[in-house]
Amino acid sequence: MFFIGEAAYAQEVLFGLGDEFTVLILNGDSTNRWKTDPPMGIEGAGTLLTNRSFTSSTDSAMADCLAIIEAGLGLEVRSVELLEEGEANYWAATQASCRLFELFRQIASAAGPDLTNESFAMAAADLGSFSISGQPYNSLGPTKFDARDTLSLAEWDHGAGFWRAVSEPVDVG
Repeated sequence: MFFIGEAAYAQEVLFGLGDEFTVLILNGDSTNRWKTDPPMGIEGAGTLLTNRSFTSSTDSAMADCLAIIEAGLGLEVRSVELLEEGEANYWAATQASCRLFELFRQIASAAGPDLTNESFAMAAADLGSFSISGQPYNSLGPTKFDARDTLSLAEWDHGAGFWRAVSEPVDVG
């Protein structure tokens, strides 16, 4: 069974069917909250697969961005595998923000010191292949507007209550 998005009722129904279906969730990074707020019925679900990033808050490539966000929020942001029981989960939003900041930085740097809408668009079209934290494989081009070329397959570990990697990151670009 394949579905896209966070359709809570659809998840609940599918999870209730046990191992009758293998469920593939398209954007696994959106499930970071499951560590602290698991969806209803997940304990009875069969095989759950997704594509997700396994970036950690201990990743040195995230250090600069995390320092800025933590200073602004006045708190420590930790990846979900490091959270304690009851600790607020800021990781999904932080990870996504850091990736977008890095993507912007790379395109803006390529556009040069006189940044305009046109120079930014041309730089994005000419950027080609690049890497950002949590996504080693990315590319942009004149007709390619979604940078993510990294696929890392993950399976829900019912015992640990979180995702575990079942593949190394693969370049699908």
